[in-house]
Amino acid sequence: MYIYFSGHGLQQEPVKQQYLLPYDVNTDLLNETGINQKSIIQELSSLGAKSVTVFLDSCYSGSSRKGEPLIQNQRAVSIKVNPDVLPPGINVFSASSKGQTANSDDSLKHGVFSYFLLKGLSEEAAMNGNKNISLGDFVDYVTQKTSKYALGMHRQQDPEFFGDRQQVLVFR
Repeated sequence: MYIYFSGHGLQQEPVKQQYLLPYDVNTDLLNETGINQKSIIQELSSLGAKSVTVFLDSCYSGSSRKGEPLIQNQRAVSIKVNPDVLPPGINVFSASSKGQTANSDDSLKHGVFSYFLLKGLSEEAAMNGNKNISLGDFVDYVTQKTSKYALGMHRQQDPEFFGDRQQVLVFR
């Protein structure tokens, strides 16, 4: 199973629960309208799927990609995926590392991470003529391209992966 989310993230204070924010979220009702990161991982692991890979083009910076605050006085936080507590079969590939923003570029018509995620699903990510694409090869490709592109924007963005790098992402 593959899950893709592109949007914003926010941390609820003082309990420090992290949420993905759908387009119609009401930040005053975060528990009811946001997607609790911890709860969604637990729900996904209970589905009985052989594997689940979650792609998150989101950061918990508390601001939009244009730098506007989502909530006044919200401070930046980072996605916190503890690989030691991820259930077996769950993989998480996030757009940025701790303290970084998931960048976008209007010329790409996507977030930088999403652009290279989509591009990586094409033949470019297959290494050494392999027909299958492993998560490890895919993660390396997307991370390298995303980081390099962000540096060209004078920003730092280093995607993070937690999970099984040996798992096959695409069978050809």
